[in-house]
Amino acid sequence: MLVGAEELKEYMSGIGLTPSQEAAADKILAGTQRSLERYLNRRLEPGTFTETLTPDVDGFIYPSNRPVTGVTSILDPWGNELYQGDFVANTGIWGGGYGSVTITYTGGLTPDADALEDIRLAIMRVASREMTTKHDDTLSVKDLSARDDGEPTNRMPLGWTEDELAEFDRLRKRVMA
Repeated sequence: MLVGAEELKEYMSGIGLTPSQEAAADKILAGTQRSLERYLNRRLEPGTFTETLTPDVDGFIYPSNRPVTGVTSILDPWGNELYQGDFVANTGIWGGGYGSVTITYTGGLTPDADALEDIRLAIMRVASREMTTKHDDTLSVKDLSARDDGEPTNRMPLGWTEDELAEFDRLRKRVMA
């Protein structure tokens, strides 16, 4: 995960969390990151993936977790290694004229340092709203009265808003149907 519960606690002015609230914070942070990844149609953290793919008519394969930052191996249907050496990122990778090949590769978005900090901050903002709304056991700081969860107008939005997601449209991978 890009953001952990300790960072969220620090972001929220060092609030104290019970062990169950800390576990909830981890789940909220993971869910917030996954929601953004679904919107972007790509992972935010690089990972190692293995996929079985069918090359196109020119013999190229297009892994689903792009950009591809490294290829470990491409195996033909009989387990023979087809690939060794360099590849061109963000393009198809030659997979031969076989019916299917198995590729092991490193893929996922690797944003620059500034974009990564923007993403981390946005995740903390969204997760802190949910923590405050769902897991705050304290009185309201404004008027020292108990929260009123029954009034929809007083609730903070849970999850990503359209405006927050729109900030990351430049990172979004468009999928054509």
